[in-house]
Order: sequence, then structure tokens, then C-alpha cells
Amino acid sequence: MQGRNHYIIYIMGSYANLSVKNEGILYWKNGLNSFIRKLFTKDDFLDLTGNDAIRASQELGLNYSEDYFEVAHLVVGVSNVKTIRQRLLVCGFNLEYAEKRFAGVIETIKTFFDETDDTMKEFYCRNLKRIKHTFDLSRIPKKIEYDDWDDFYNYADDWTLFLSYIYNRNLQDEDKVILDLTDLIDGGWLDGDSDFSQKDFVLLKDVIISDLPIILTEGVTDRNILSKAFKIFYPRLTHYIKFLNQDFKPEGGATNILKMARSFASAGISNRILVVLDNDSAAISAMKVFGEHYPSNIRVTTYPYNANLEKYPTIGPQGETQMNINGLAGSIEMYAGKEALTDIGGTIEKIQWTGYIENIKQYQGSLINKTVVQKRLYDLTDDSIRNSSDLQIVCDHILNELGKIPSVNTII
Repeated sequence: MQGRNHYIIYIMGSYANLSVKNEGILYWKNGLNSFIRKLFTKDDFLDLTGNDAIRASQELGLNYSEDYFEVAHLVVGVSNVKTIRQRLLVCGFNLEYAEKRFAGVIETIKTFFDETDDTMKEFYCRNLKRIKHTFDLSRIPKKIEYDDWDDFYNYADDWTLFLSYIYNRNLQDEDKVILDLTDLIDGGWLDGDSDFSQKDFVLLKDVIISDLPIILTEGVTDRNILSKAFKIFYPRLTHYIKFLNQDFKPEGGATNILKMARSFASAGISNRILVVLDNDSAAISAMKVFGEHYPSNIRVTTYPYNANLEKYPTIGPQGETQMNINGLAGSIEMYAGKEALTDIGGTIEKIQWTGYIENIKQYQGSLINKTVVQKRLYDLTDDSIRNSSDLQIVCDHILNELGKIPSVNTII
């Protein structure tokens, strides 16, 4: 089995191992820590036997003998640092949370020193200084000192250990994160049918990461377009992005969606909720009416600023003119890209100013041929959307906003 010194002292039983950048970080005997189930999905796993298992084991740096797979299966979840960090972000565990968690453990460690003699206190202080040097997430160390990880391992719980490691700035986005369940399943500690083969790990409940957040949009079209965009730009996050089911056709628009969010707050619903509104005048007006006072599990945002909308053709009382329509007419269609926003003759579809909104002193604009643009967008190939649209900046914005909503388990 792989790992550093504290893995090698296996006595009896079966183990699951978590490694990052080919270094064993955590292990669990005869079971699996609940939080790790949320960070891998069924699609991340390899389930191989024979030569395929031998080859994959060698490529992943796992120290199995070749004859091990004559009977056993290689069962490993393979991801990378970037994806795991994104999944943590969606679940409300961002870098700031990791820093606070790390700082809390350091303060707890300090309290242990008060009960030791001066000689041991000096020893502990040296260890603590090295740990902080390696895992202080506010700085960039030259490298991760694995001896210091062993020291930290003696003080912190698995959750803090994992966060302090995965958010270490020395790691690169592409560094592999591997969850090895081979020994655990081979030993009969995980039921292959009920715990692995038939279920997405992300759907299992646990005490650390609560239910996934709910995203509210202004309408069904927004939901459908964003769902498609996440599948294209972040296929490994699709299990983590949950949009409100609007098939029962609730009233759309910024005002009605904010009323819904207020109703959720009044009802004491504890789910983490992100309300995503258009980048337009109607949304800004509604946000001003409803104010900014929401419980900490509800956050309201608009689609992000789009540089491609700074000079966009519009039609108003003074004729046609190019304007910056950010904050005025930025519906989801305005992030569809040039191919969807251009008609068959090569002309960009125009925005028309439809009404003046008194409480914010500005006009509301809307796309004249919105339905046509939507159809073009739905007909685009995934590659076209990936290469020509601005939908990725919307997805990135939503991920960042989700990371600002604390997990329900961290709300005080």
C-alpha cells in the first residue's frame, strides 16, 4: 500500500487512503470518513482488474504487487486539486473558511502548552512554528514539509488536515488527488453495490457537508442555459450544482424571485440559497426595493460584468447607438456569444429600451429577438459554446458566489 511512515504501521484490517501529489495524506481503517464522500462522485472512479489494474496502479504511483490483482479489483477515485477546491467552494468551504479552521486548531494547540514543563514547551513551540510555516494558508511556502505534516497530523482532526493541505498554495491545479478504496472494498468494509457502484458519493448524507445549495434564477430559460453551460465548462461539478425546479412554472422576473427568497427566509429554510438575477435595470431596481438584509444562508447576486457588452447596438428614442448595457440589459442571452447573437445576414441583434424605472433613474433594455437568440443558443454545439460564448464567466461568477455562502454547519 502507498503512503509515508504513519501508513506503514498497519496491524489488522483494511484501509482507505487519500493522497495528493503522490503523497499519502490521510487514511481510514475499516471505513471511510464521511466528508470525503462529498468530494468524489461515481464518475471519478476506476474499477479495474488484471492487466488494466496493474497498468493504472503503476501510472498512479500506487504500490501494489502485480499478483494482487489476480483476484482483487483496483478501485480508486481520481481527481485533481482544482476540481476538489471547486467542489469545496460550492459546498461553502472556501479558502477563508480553511484559514479560520487552521487558525482555530493552532490556538487549541497553544492551550496544551500551558500544562507542560519548560523543556517540553520549548519542543512543542518549535513544532508549532514549523507547522505554521508549512500550512499557514495566507503565505506561499517554497515546498510542503512532510515531516511537519506528520506533526500536524498528531494535533488536528481529518477535516482540518485535509483543508490545510488541499488549500496549500504550493499545490498546482493539475496535481492529482486520489482516493484509494481497493483494500477497503477487498476487505468487505464497503458494500460494492450499495456504497460504490449504484450511488454517486455526492448524494450521500453526512455530518460535515450538508445538502447542496439551491440556485434560483429569473426563469426556466436561465436555468436551462446555465445547466447546459455547467455541463460544458465544469462537467465534474454537475452533481454539485442544483437549480430550483421551475417546471411548476412559478412567476419569473427579479421581483418575484426575490419574493420567493424572502418567503424561504421567513419560513426558516436552512438550505444555502443563491439568487442569480439578470445584469439589468429591473434586477437592480428589485434589489433596491427588497434591500440587502437576508439571513447568512441566502445570497443575492446578478450576472457578472461583461466587457463584450460595453459597446453594444441599441435602439431608443434617439435612434440607434452603441452603449454599455451592463446593468441595463444584461439578460442571460447577452452572454451567449457572437454566433448566437448574430442573425443570418451577419447583423448583431439589437437591444431596445422599453421603459424608465424611477427608483434607479435608468432605462430597462431587452433583446428584440430574444426567442430567436435562445433558439440559436440551444442549437449551438458544445464546442461553439465553449469557444465563442461568455457563459463561462457566468459559471465562474456563480462558483465564487456559492463560496461566499457559509455551510449551514458554520453559521453561528
